[in-house]
Amino acid sequence: IDMLPHPQWLERIYQRYSISSLKTDCLGGRVALSLPESLPRWYGPFLEHYLSHTHPASSFTPISARSLCSANLVIPAALLNSSGGFDERLNRKMTNLRSNDEILTLLKLESLGAKFFYDPTIRVFHQIEAQRLTRSYFRRRAWWQGRSDSEMEYYLSGKKPLWKNVIWPSLHYLLAHPSLVYFAFRPCRGPRKYRDWETDRKSTRL
Repeated sequence: IDMLPHPQWLERIYQRYSISSLKTDCLGGRVALSLPESLPRWYGPFLEHYLSHTHPASSFTPISARSLCSANLVIPAALLNSSGGFDERLNRKMTNLRSNDEILTLLKLESLGAKFFYDPTIRVFHQIEAQRLTRSYFRRRAWWQGRSDSEMEYYLSGKKPLWKNVIWPSLHYLLAHPSLVYFAFRPCRGPRKYRDWETDRKSTRL
């Protein structure tokens, strides 16, 4: 378990719902990072997003679904079930770092009229191990985040993923017809050589 809640985490959630009567709305909180004492020289705040750091406001406020993190989020079960539950198309599988499954679900809930709120006093602490603070990890994490964002936008647009429906079928077709690959990449005559070839062909006919 790499997420540790604040000692008053559950109490503050209960108080916020009791005060605001948020019976059918979602409530998100702050995700603070618990980092090792020794950090790499290249590490900076611009990388905290990739470690799920979340602190978009300093006080309780309505907020958009895209600004929250599932590491510290409360969704009423009835509301979640009404949307079909969490969307698993962007879940991580094996060792990949795909993400955005929770954001895609929250955006669906937002389209159904759900209201989102943020309370920074509802905190959890993300325990970051030193093994994760490497350049190779952040490169992989950034690459997968970009891919996840692209896939999520395709899902939201109602279109099917470009790779599965355009790129891969095209590659499969080319692999099944190697002659097309040859004609597509064979050396091509330049304009001057082409004119000479046309002249020779006409003179042969004469």
